[in-house]
Amino acid sequence: MEGNFKTFRFPTSRKVDTHLTDGIQVDHNNVFLVGYTQEQNETKHARSFLYRGPWCDLERRDRYKTIEFPFCKESVSTVLYGIDNGTGKGELRFVGSCLDEKCPPQSFGFLFEGQTNALECEDNWTVLRPEGANEVTAYAAAGALVVGTYFDTEHRSFIYDSDKQVFYEVTFPNADRISTYDILERGNSKYTLCGSAKFPGSSAGKGYIAEWDNQRQELSNFQFYNFKGDCRNKTSFRTITATKPGHIQLAGDWIGAAGHGAFVGRISLRTNHIAWQSIHVPNASANAIVGKNLIGVYLNKHQQVNGFIQPISHAHHH
Repeated sequence: MEGNFKTFRFPTSRKVDTHLTDGIQVDHNNVFLVGYTQEQNETKHARSFLYRGPWCDLERRDRYKTIEFPFCKESVSTVLYGIDNGTGKGELRFVGSCLDEKCPPQSFGFLFEGQTNALECEDNWTVLRPEGANEVTAYAAAGALVVGTYFDTEHRSFIYDSDKQVFYEVTFPNADRISTYDILERGNSKYTLCGSAKFPGSSAGKGYIAEWDNQRQELSNFQFYNFKGDCRNKTSFRTITATKPGHIQLAGDWIGAAGHGAFVGRISLRTNHIAWQSIHVPNASANAIVGKNLIGVYLNKHQQVNGFIQPISHAHHH
């Protein structure tokens, strides 16, 4: 896929790094995009934003809202990672992580559910912190579920059910470390998760997908992949979307002896075969597929972090 990508920068006169993390296509014309900015060469204090409007209006500052965790704003840095339509009644759900700069490394996850004009309403915010956990990050939401990672004595991965207010751990036999970055609702209380998994004795992590049955609280059908089938390529799936029935589309990044980069992968759930497609954006990490575009971040030649927007074809390439 050739590099006909568009650079995305948050519209400000300040020198900032812009991280574009997720989005949803609202209708034919409009999208919601979320992300955060960080001042360059200064503290790592993050400010999160929500954009609503057409793809062509990204320079318009009045289309952006600042998203801040409403408690103790002055010491808490809010990083927005995921957005979901919620129930579809004009409500949004978004998730992320807050870093309390007064007592690092205490970070906690959060879930916001409500209208965008009710951001100050504290009842719309839920703190996500499994018992005994610190460094909690919520990456994505679908239906009533949220997925993410945390650290207690070791790195762990969770599913949180916001209806039941219960955490479940994502585990696989022999895996040292699992990270879950996205979740896709498939209907009938069934979901597909994606992320990365590391196994003892292998330096390169694998991308994984797995099924979650929320009625039985059961994980099954784990599948593991390395980019282009080469087990030396460390591979991570960051986002998952449904395409046509029986097929899913993933995007993520890989690092190996031959280099590193972003990719789109298309999987047939009948055969579990994956078709890989490289993304030609330099020093890029893919974060989400929004409509017909892949979004993420890349590092330019001045070592500045910017977002990118790259149209993706739905053709199958190997």
